[in-house]
Amino acid sequence: MQKTTTIGFIGAGNMAYALISGLINNGLEASNIKLSDTDTTLLSQRELEFGVEVFTDNSQMVCNAMWLYWQ
Repeated sequence: MQKTTTIGFIGAGNMAYALISGLINNGLEASNIKLSDTDTTLLSQRELEFGVEVFTDNSQMVCNAMWLYWQ
């Protein structure tokens, strides 16, 4: 059985935006990307644009991701 790669990003800024865009454009499903930030407006924008799951609590996001990226 193949495991699903789930990537979590702490911070929803420009770097996360670029990386998420690249991952989705190269075939990673948006459902496998988790994003955490304290800026709820920015999270809403990313959620609408990419369809990723968003969190305002880093610890909740970390529990849902296999790999993490933070800046």
